[in-house]
Order: sequence, then C-alpha cells, then structure tokens
Amino acid sequence: MSDEEIKSEVGPGVPTSPLEGWMETACAWVCGLALVVTLIITSFEVVGRALFHFSLQISDDFGGYLLVAMTFISLCYCQVTNAFHKIELVQGRLQPRGRALLSLFFLFVSIVFVALVTWYLAIFALDAIKSGDTAPSFIETPMWIPQITMPIGMGLLLISLIKTAIWCCWQRA
Repeated sequence: MSDEEIKSEVGPGVPTSPLEGWMETACAWVCGLALVVTLIITSFEVVGRALFHFSLQISDDFGGYLLVAMTFISLCYCQVTNAFHKIELVQGRLQPRGRALLSLFFLFVSIVFVALVTWYLAIFALDAIKSGDTAPSFIETPMWIPQITMPIGMGLLLISLIKTAIWCCWQRA
C-alpha cells in the first residue's frame, strides 16, 4: 500500500509521517472539532431561519473565527504530513543531492519567514488585548480571542519546520 493510499484511509490520530507527533495530532483533532462546531452552528442557523424564521446572529462571526483557527492551527499538521503543494518544475530536473540541498535551503528560509510572521502576529494580538477591540456585532467578541489563534498556529508551524529541518539534516548525515 502506498503512502497516498495510507493517508486517504487513516484520520487524525494515526501517524502517517515519522515527524508526526502529539502536537500535530492534537492540532488535527482541534481542527476537526472546530469543523464539527462550524457545521453544528451553520445547521442550527439554517434550520432556525427556514422553519422558525429565527436567526442566532452568531453564525457569521463564529464561522469566521473558527475558519481562521482551523487555517492557522492546521499548518503544523500539513507540514509534517507533507500536505503542502509543491512545484516540481525545478526540483524534478535536479540530482538527488541538489534536491536535498534545495529542500534544506527552502526549509531554512521558511523558518526565518515564519518566525517573523509569528512575531508580528503576536504583536497584532497583543495590541488587540491592550486596546480592548471588540467585534462590531451584538455579541461584541473581544478581537484578541480569534486573533490569538494566528500566532499560536504560526508558532506551532515554526516548531514543525524546525523539527523537519533537524530530521532532514539528521537523515542526510
């Protein structure tokens, strides 16, 4: 059975990569839970509007918050399971050593980029905490709550990138 067949048959909690650990598995489960909550909220909204002419008025807000959380929290899981898109135009023409060096270079550039983005997203979330910004809706959600998932997700991606770089260097040695 190929790696692709294994990935299609297993779900979160069953490691499909030697790099997948408890952190990535937990993130996959959190994203799955967020998806289920999104489906429940949306279903209640649809049924409420169709049958009872009533709206909870929260599906747009919480749907967006959960989408942002799923997007950022899933990044580390995608990294270790090799789920990101790759362009093989250049790498396909390189020798194995050249591919390995290019992959390591890309990993280190990614680590620097993700570290900078994590830093700025943390500042962004801290500014929302200090300013007391709230959502312009009737529930007035403090904006730091959905914004904090962005630096957390990027920080987890940073850890996964570092883990991948260490594993790749160890494999090449």
